[in-house]
Amino acid sequence: MEAQEYLNELIATARKAQEEFAAYPQEKVDEAVRAIGKAVYDHAEELASLAVEETRMGKVDSKIAKCRNKSKSTWWRMKGKKSRGIIERDEETGIVKVAKPIGVVGCVTATTNPVINPMHNSMCALKCGNAVIISPHPRAKRVGARTVEVMNEALDRLGTPKNLIQIIAEPTMELSAGL
Repeated sequence: MEAQEYLNELIATARKAQEEFAAYPQEKVDEAVRAIGKAVYDHAEELASLAVEETRMGKVDSKIAKCRNKSKSTWWRMKGKKSRGIIERDEETGIVKVAKPIGVVGCVTATTNPVINPMHNSMCALKCGNAVIISPHPRAKRVGARTVEVMNEALDRLGTPKNLIQIIAEPTMELSAGL
C-alpha cells in the first residue's frame, strides 16, 4: 500500500472516531483523559523497561519515574479545566472564547521520550475532543505501539470510540512527513 493511501485510511478512521467523541460531555472527556494517564502510570515499569531495551537510551528507574510523574502532572494540569463550549467571557471587552475540536492531530515522537510523547500528546488531543495519530521514531516503534495499546485498552474499558488513538506500526521518514 502506498504511504499516502495508508495515511488516508488512518485519518478516515480517526475522523470517524473523533466525530463521535466530539459530542461527548466534559465529564466523559475528562474520564477518558484521566484513563490514558492512569494506564501509563500503572504500566510504568513495563513501558520503561521496554523503552530502555529497545532504544538503548536512559535508565529504567529514571524512565519509571518519568512515566509516573508526567502522567500525574499532565492530568493535574488538565483536571477541572473546561475544554467544551464557552470557556471564558470577558465582560469588559465582550470577548467570548469558545473551545471546539479541530479533528485529527498528528504526532511525531522522539526516540528519547517514546512513552511520554505519545501519552502527553494523546491526553492533550483528547482533552480538546480530537483524535491523534502517532508516528513513533523507528528505533522506538515497539514501545510506542505498546504505549498506544495500553492507552487504547483503558479507553476500551470506558466504551469510547475505537481509533481515537492510532499509531503508524512501521514508521518511515515518508510516513512521518506525510502525517
